[in-house]
Amino acid sequence: MEFGNNMTSFLLITLCLGIMMKMQDCQAKMVGQCHRAGGKSFVSIYCGHMKMIRINKVLHGTPLGPQDTEMCQSMEGDCIDENISGIYDWSACTGAQSCVQYVKQTQLADCKQKSKYLQVKYDCVSEHKVIDICKTNKKTLQNGFIRSTGYPLNYAQDEHCECKLKTQNGGKITTSIIDLSLLSKKHKCIDWVMLSDQAKEHVHCLHKDINTKTEWDTKLRVYFNAAKRSLKSDNSTVTSKAKGFWLQFTAPAEDKVTVTCGPAKTRKPNKSNGNLIFDELNKKTRSSKKTTRNSNQKKGGISQSTSSSNSFSSSMQLVFGFTLVTTLIVLL
Repeated sequence: MEFGNNMTSFLLITLCLGIMMKMQDCQAKMVGQCHRAGGKSFVSIYCGHMKMIRINKVLHGTPLGPQDTEMCQSMEGDCIDENISGIYDWSACTGAQSCVQYVKQTQLADCKQKSKYLQVKYDCVSEHKVIDICKTNKKTLQNGFIRSTGYPLNYAQDEHCECKLKTQNGGKITTSIIDLSLLSKKHKCIDWVMLSDQAKEHVHCLHKDINTKTEWDTKLRVYFNAAKRSLKSDNSTVTSKAKGFWLQFTAPAEDKVTVTCGPAKTRKPNKSNGNLIFDELNKKTRSSKKTTRNSNQKKGGISQSTSSSNSFSSSMQLVFGFTLVTTLIVLL
């Protein structure tokens, strides 16, 4: 009887621990702070060891009516503005274990008042659910995350890695890029992430590509290209601040995704297939070069025309001089 009670207790404890670990995979949190006119105020965002910050929702607000003005978070009836993405730079927070952001103040259009608080909703993602694209690994889960090696710190150069995703029950895979900070030079992508299935191919290398959900087939390939760079390009001509990338993948509720990752052979985008952002970037560079070339050709044409005109003028001067000397000799 005692053995049975002990076994029941053990099973209950194991079940509780499993539920707690599942809940800790992605903890939703919220923090708010009021704007202080007399000095700088800030919000402190914290997830802790082996957790990664994912910013979900940010808003400015101000109380309306009899609400307590010292409440630094939104309440029913407050005037709020959620369209403040351009006011703050959250790149230092995304993927980190903790960060600090100073509270700014904006004019709220709906109520024509200045904001009095900043509120941030965020998730603490467990690193156990985040897969390194360059590390040989195989996992099966309903939803998870893929990141470049070293993220949110700088990634290594000369790496070519890939994750292959496949749903078990034929459900479609959905992805969303959470963070993207890769090296680029002018309008040209040096490093890039390529997602592809049988129907389409997307190449991402700019920060503007984040937070866009994309639905894929039952099989998906995620390929990361980090080019080999010279010492000169690293120090002078290439942007040095590059965290790498972090994306999320999800299968339908009744399905799971098997993810197999590791080093891969070098791949190039297929220009005849899908939406190639990589190619769109190079159009600007090609257009710029074409404009410069046409400008130089025009300048060359003007120079040749001017040279011909000058040559003709010099010949006429010689003929006129010779005629004048001959006339003078005859008169004399």
